Amino acid sequence: MNIGLTDGADPTASLYDDPSAAMLVAPEAEHLVQALAPLPVGEIPSDKWLTQHGWIERLNMQAHVNASQMCDEFVMEALVLHEKMPTLVHSLLASELWRTNVFPKLRERAAELDGVRLYQGKDY
Repeated sequence: MNIGLTDGADPTASLYDDPSAAMLVAPEAEHLVQALAPLPVGEIPSDKWLTQHGWIERLNMQAHVNASQMCDEFVMEALVLHEKMPTLVHSLLASELWRTNVFPKLRERAAELDGVRLYQGKDY
């Protein structure tokens, strides 16, 4: 799904590489929020999931900026208005299920097949 971002940035790009990628205007944030949809656990490694995860990262960063600057919380308003909080909770739970149940099996299987070791990020 191509939603036509106004700044031309790739929503899947790491926000840590380009801090300006997190800056959204209210209409753009609302458009991203409207595009959010629950995805099954099996879709987690897909391009569709990565794209949506990028949108959620951008919305999260903008919500933090808005809260820290005590300005209009348009991200939170859009999430509530479009009833997307359950979608965010679903995304969090699906990601956690994948990380705890699917990833360890993939790691074991990869090690069995070719001796390559997959590394998982640190748990904080």
